[in-house]
Amino acid sequence: MRSALFASVLVLVAGAASASTVCDDPRLSGSVVSACGTTLVSIDTAAGISFPDKPVVSCEMASRLADFAQAPVLTQPRQVAQIRTTSPQTCEAEPGTSVSIVAFQFPSGWEQRIETAWDNPRRRGYLDNARAAACNRFDSVRSPLSGEEFQASFFLSIGDGEGCN
Repeated sequence: MRSALFASVLVLVAGAASASTVCDDPRLSGSVVSACGTTLVSIDTAAGISFPDKPVVSCEMASRLADFAQAPVLTQPRQVAQIRTTSPQTCEAEPGTSVSIVAFQFPSGWEQRIETAWDNPRRRGYLDNARAAACNRFDSVRSPLSGEEFQASFFLSIGDGEGCN
């Protein structure tokens, strides 16, 4: 189990204003920060989706989040307005390399929480598609299929290569 140095809660919102480009990626805006003796980025927007709580992640993780935000399951047939997540950070492990998605929210305000929707057959299809999109973009994806620890989220990480389940 990873010990938390800090945990930031982030909400992704479509169409908000952006800051300066970071990580030499025009899809990303935010600011450079120092944490755990390394340089990370605090993300304001990724692929046009705002992160008002400014999660602190590595440039590689920020780029993969932008890739995920552009996945068809998140943009069609209706645009996801928010993705509610937590991003636990540690200095024991590689900082800035993981995020847990707990819900997808749509422009109407309707929210699909992983914890309550996973066992609902009418809503499970969307989550299966979102999980598959994540599996194509991250080194490790853990979901409710992975066991008790992940019943309420999709845990996305890079660098550990644990695969998708």
